[in-house]
Amino acid sequence: MKRIFTGPLFMYRIIAIFFGLLLVADSMCAAADSTIDSATGQLTLWMVLARYSGSIMVVIAIMVVVFAFCVIAFHQTKKLLYRQQQRYFKLAGLSNEYVFEYDVQRDRLILSNQCAKMFGLPRVIDNYRKIVQKKNSQKSTSPLMYIDNALRADRKDNRIDLFMSDGRLGKFRTMNTLCYDRHKTVEFIIGKFVDVSQEVEERKKLEIKAQMDGMTGVYNAKTCRKLMQEAMTMREQDHDDAFIILDIDYFKGINDTMGHHVGDKVLQTLARNLKRTVRSTDIIGRLGGDEFCIYMRSVPSRQFVGEFCEQINSCRGMLARIKNEQNIACEATVSLGAAFVKKDEIFEEVYKRADAALYKAKNKGRNTYALEDK
Repeated sequence: MKRIFTGPLFMYRIIAIFFGLLLVADSMCAAADSTIDSATGQLTLWMVLARYSGSIMVVIAIMVVVFAFCVIAFHQTKKLLYRQQQRYFKLAGLSNEYVFEYDVQRDRLILSNQCAKMFGLPRVIDNYRKIVQKKNSQKSTSPLMYIDNALRADRKDNRIDLFMSDGRLGKFRTMNTLCYDRHKTVEFIIGKFVDVSQEVEERKKLEIKAQMDGMTGVYNAKTCRKLMQEAMTMREQDHDDAFIILDIDYFKGINDTMGHHVGDKVLQTLARNLKRTVRSTDIIGRLGGDEFCIYMRSVPSRQFVGEFCEQINSCRGMLARIKNEQNIACEATVSLGAAFVKKDEIFEEVYKRADAALYKAKNKGRNTYALEDK
């Protein structure tokens, strides 16, 4: 049925019927010459109707048929386009795309079912531009404003946040394309909102994963240096920040005598203990091997830092619970060195002073801490 009323073949049939009508009319005119009243030399309408009424009826019938074919073809084409639009809308719905189409000449906005549901709008909105102008004058926060932004030709690809029907905040990418008629005038604007929430979430997880030390779950060396340098740059001059370095005493011996799997457990247990001990504003990182560092913002006093270091030293009992296959307990302890951040100081400078304090702690017999001299 579709092929009967659409496509080139249908147009060829219309053209053939048209020329057929011309031939019939021509033959009627030729024959009419022979029906001229010999007395008056005139051709009257009634004379033509009386003689050619049958032919005229045939011509009219053919014209009605042609007109009917045209009407049917128009409606068939309209239905075909509607079905194609619906198939595209459904396909877009399967891929987290919310499609819309704006008919510029009719000032009509058409939304896919999924798009209409997300915004809580009807599928078809007539007089769209007038409605938007009214919303703008009222400074309304209607969902139509999001669609209007997506329709703008200067916003080919944009990122926005939208609240979903389930209440969650979704991340969307908007894009559109312009469809022109043969006069190069914009006829339609077709666009879509693409839900990229999962993509954004996965990217965040990858970014976080890239910042973390895989074994211990604290920041890796590159990230902690970056974060600590930023904290030092933003430090308020009337607040004191502290930088602490700590490592595990005789860690190489633990690896050699009890195995690397025990050494890994020691690192992981120490990292968990550090995360439980520090404040939410502090930064923990693993610089490499058994060396960790902590950046403490706005510490109230040197005594506060000393008490904090004592808490870390007290994890010796927790580390002693780690045992090897022979059920031999690990004798791991921790030494710490702390320094206080100075004005306009960079990471490497405070690191050197904290490292010097760490060696003071080791020289005192290990399993203790040392603060830099005032």
